[in-house]
Amino acid sequence: MSGRLVYVVGPSGAGKDSVLEYARMRLPANAGIIFARRFITREPGSAGEQHIPLSVSAFERVLANGHFALHWDANGLRYGIGREISTLMNLGFHVVVNGSREHLPTALEQFQNTFIVCITAPVEVIRHRLSQRARENDAEIENRIRRATSLKLPSGHNVTTIVNDGVLETAGNALTQVLAALKAEPPA
Repeated sequence: MSGRLVYVVGPSGAGKDSVLEYARMRLPANAGIIFARRFITREPGSAGEQHIPLSVSAFERVLANGHFALHWDANGLRYGIGREISTLMNLGFHVVVNGSREHLPTALEQFQNTFIVCITAPVEVIRHRLSQRARENDAEIENRIRRATSLKLPSGHNVTTIVNDGVLETAGNALTQVLAALKAEPPA
C-alpha cells in the first residue's frame, strides 16, 4: 500500500499553522498520518510552527547534498521538506506537508498521489490576523493580501477547502476529519 502526500496550502493569516497543529494533536498515533516538519531559515523559537531552523548557509549545504524532497523560497525565507517523506509514503503512511501554493505544481509533478487541502479565510479576517501578529507594516500586509487573492490552485485536481473564519475548533475538526477519512493503515 502506498501513502499519499497531503499538501496543505493557504495564504498567510488564514491560520494554517494553528489548524495543522490542532489536527496533529487530535489524530491518534496509529492513524497512519505523519506531519512533516519543515526546515526553515527562520530563527529558532520564533513565532509560528515548530520547525527545524537552519542558517542560509546550512540550508544550502543540505540542499546541495540532495536531502530535500521539496524546497522553495517565500517571503524572504527558504523552506525544505526532507526526502524521507518518500520512504514514509512507500511504507503506507500519508504525509502532511505545510506547503506553498507557488510550489504546488512541482510537488504534483514529483508526487502523483497528492491530496490538496486549502486552508483559507475571508480577506477581512486575514487582514485582521496579519495586523495582530505585528510582523509587517500596512503596505506589506496589503501586498500579502494581493498575493493571496491572485494565486490560483491548479485546475483538474481535487482540492478540499477549509474556511478558518471562526473558532479554531471548527476548522481544526474539519481538517482532522479530512485526514482521518484517508483511512491510513500503518505498516504491519
